[in-house]
Order: sequence, then C-alpha cells, then structure tokens
Amino acid sequence: VAKQLESLLECQASSVVLVAESQMLGLLRTAMAQVLKSGVPVQELARDYTWCTSVELERHLADNKLL
Repeated sequence: VAKQLESLLECQASSVVLVAESQMLGLLRTAMAQVLKSGVPVQELARDYTWCTSVELERHLADNKLL
C-alpha cells in the first residue's frame, strides 16, 4: 500500500482517501510518512469495508463525504 501511495505522489495526486480497520490504519500512517510530508491532503476513515461490494463501498464513502 505504501508503494502505491508513493506512485500516487509521482502522478501528482491531488488527494488520497485511506480506508482501513483502525489498527491497520495506524500501521499505514507509519508506512506513508512520505505522503504525509508531501502536503497531499489525506482523508482517513477507520472502518473495515472488506466485505463490501464496490457499490456498497461507494455508498459508504459517499455517506462519509469522502467522494
């Protein structure tokens, strides 16, 4: 995941939305230190949506004002 975030920086992403279970989110924060230092806005949501279909995930992200 951290490597994918670095790739987003190379593509000059304007923002990043990171959704993960709370413990995983904590681990990812450490791994994505470069992204956080870059100034790219990062929005986080501590939820486990691994069980969702793509339609359900889109609805959850919209409900949380992340889309």
